[in-house]
Amino acid sequence: MKKQDVQISIIVPIYKVEKYLVRCVESLIAQDFSSLEIILIDDGSPDRCGEICDNYAKKDARITAYHKPNGGLSDARNFGIEKGRGEFVSLVDGDDYVASDFIELLVKAIDSDGVDISVCSYQTVCGGCCFPYRIESETVSGVDAMKRLIAEQRLVDVVAWNKLYRKTLFDSIRYPVGKLHEDVFTTYRLFADSQLVRYIDSPAYRYVQR
Repeated sequence: MKKQDVQISIIVPIYKVEKYLVRCVESLIAQDFSSLEIILIDDGSPDRCGEICDNYAKKDARITAYHKPNGGLSDARNFGIEKGRGEFVSLVDGDDYVASDFIELLVKAIDSDGVDISVCSYQTVCGGCCFPYRIESETVSGVDAMKRLIAEQRLVDVVAWNKLYRKTLFDSIRYPVGKLHEDVFTTYRLFADSQLVRYIDSPAYRYVQR
């Protein structure tokens, strides 16, 4: 894939998710939006995840597989952000999966002057059941999004994975290595540096609770 063809970089940190990884990657391959790259980061996983990543990279030119010593979720995300060539970045956890219009919805929501982050609602998948988390479709300033995150502490705001980010936001921001709940240390900063954040009430992300 030529560099100019890449608009979206989807970054997937992977560790001990062999049972879920195929479903995750297949959902990314099936995206309606074509101008993307899929970056699979085997973060020193001791199971067959690395092999699965390599097999997908051989079959699909949009996919690149990287292997690195285990450094944790933040370290894997930071690694992928540095490798990504797209103008925008989306983070998908290796045990989750997405609807086929996940990226297209987020791109349409962000495709406006001043919008730096788009956020979709999601479904929690647990024991074969799906529980939707709905949000109101609206556009707010980055500062207001940050204030709401702090005041309301909504999961849809703080998590890294149901969003599309303008990559330049990460020029000076990285996920903190060695911290639990790394999103808490990062998302508010990304919001604060954004002009506008657009929310869309479409549960296109599937968060697998296990």
